[in-house]
Amino acid sequence: MKERFPTLSRATVYNALEALKRVGAVQELTIAREAAHYDATASPHPHFLCRACDSLFDIELLCPIRPGDRILGHRVEAVHTYLYGVCATCVERAKQDKIRS
Repeated sequence: MKERFPTLSRATVYNALEALKRVGAVQELTIAREAAHYDATASPHPHFLCRACDSLFDIELLCPIRPGDRILGHRVEAVHTYLYGVCATCVERAKQDKIRS
């Protein structure tokens, strides 16, 4: 954003993201403490964070629990599924490094 709009302030960006979050157009991810992440796909789906390169991926898995569902009398309002590990690229890179050494 900074390259295309050099005068755009961080406050403006975060205020816009907060407004989009309030209306359900984006979801805020709390997968990493160090940085805020937002996803334009607001429907519940899992996310994967690579501990090696810090890349964040949407994961296509069936999510059997949705907001509005009832479980043991409780009404679900939000679903967040976070997976942590090593991404395919980093796994392959580690294999190649091991072969070379």
